[in-house]
Amino acid sequence: AILILLGCSAVQAAAPSSDPIQSTTELGITVEPSHIFDAFEESIDFWPSVRKYVVSDSFDVAERQNRVQAAAFVKRVQDDLHGRLFGGDEAKAKDVVDYVTWGLRRAQCYRDLRGELPPESLVRLRGQFEALSKVSRQEGRPLDPTTVSAEMETAMRPLNLTTEKQTRALELWRRLAVCTARLNATEAAMVIHRADGEAGSGPDGDLIRKIAAAADWALIVKTGKKTTRQDFIAAWHELHDQPVAEVASAMGQ
Repeated sequence: AILILLGCSAVQAAAPSSDPIQSTTELGITVEPSHIFDAFEESIDFWPSVRKYVVSDSFDVAERQNRVQAAAFVKRVQDDLHGRLFGGDEAKAKDVVDYVTWGLRRAQCYRDLRGELPPESLVRLRGQFEALSKVSRQEGRPLDPTTVSAEMETAMRPLNLTTEKQTRALELWRRLAVCTARLNATEAAMVIHRADGEAGSGPDGDLIRKIAAAADWALIVKTGKKTTRQDFIAAWHELHDQPVAEVASAMGQ
């Protein structure tokens, strides 16, 4: 799963000085500079609270040692992206901005799909879409929107959607494929994909991927303006269907 793994500060420094962030419209989705800076700022509170929750006794889905190691691994990836954003290399900083921009469009496509499809069906279909994306990365080719549309049309048949809903949903899957291909073309995405490989296939790696997927989904299903720890918990429930204790009131928000 791809997610915006940014735990940064001093977000005003993110814009390359000779190439300021500008408003862009692609696939009918406009991303303003304020949206990008809001995404950076949002992560300042979100990721530390999620890491704190993951290592707490309230998150009871794995042994504490695995949870501590998973949180530390996520932090290392965040630090890597933070260095690319604030390291003084304008090309790398712009690449991170591009990654976030396409991530915002991707999230909007998923939100729109939530308006067309039953929640439990979307979770299953999301898994199929992400599997297609993973195969394309492994084969070294961009995700093909036409192939995705055909695969998702077959996958949605059991839902017996109206013609109108089917048409809108297929267009959203196509747009999602374009967003994902553009996002995967960034060096920032490569950093995350390499980290995914380094995480391995053991318990820690599986936990890291589940945390990443839930954090990614939390950005989509959030109930307020900013993504919170409670959104992470709700996303975990929705994606992984495992018991997660409610956050202790003493932990705050």
